[in-house]
Amino acid sequence: MSEVGWKAVIWSPSIITMRYWKTLLIVGALTACSDERPVDCEALREEAFACIDRAAGSGERNGGAIFDECVPMSEPQRFTGTWATDFEFNQFHEGQVLTAEEAWQHQDATDRLWGDALERHASDNLAYVMEVEFVGRYPLCNLTEPGRDIIVDDLVHARTIVRTPSQM
Repeated sequence: MSEVGWKAVIWSPSIITMRYWKTLLIVGALTACSDERPVDCEALREEAFACIDRAAGSGERNGGAIFDECVPMSEPQRFTGTWATDFEFNQFHEGQVLTAEEAWQHQDATDRLWGDALERHASDNLAYVMEVEFVGRYPLCNLTEPGRDIIVDDLVHARTIVRTPSQM
């Protein structure tokens, strides 16, 4: 065997090694091309609250528009669950279908729903419990702990479970 052939055999990578390096290169290329950057929530907190104060003080925009302007939001995604709303009461139970009694007594819901898409379904000063399916977004940084505010962009389905005079 010639010396050149021997060196070629020594330096010839195995199939497993080639797959490893190929996978590493693909993963590296995909993450390098991503526009998504981690959000520094602590740095964002002061800036977001100042922006919210300015926008809310102007009186020109609703809550959803203020969130859009001041807080980085997730990509739109589909949600389903039960929404209970009344004066100063706004609880969304994601992934759960509850009776009216369960929704009013269920205190583990920490999500709140906002947006113009909801206003036309529950804006008559009555208390509602609704089964909902919608497309919405939530802040990448949860600035309102405990709880998460979800902006409803498109209400796909709403079924009223109960509609009563305000309980508050």
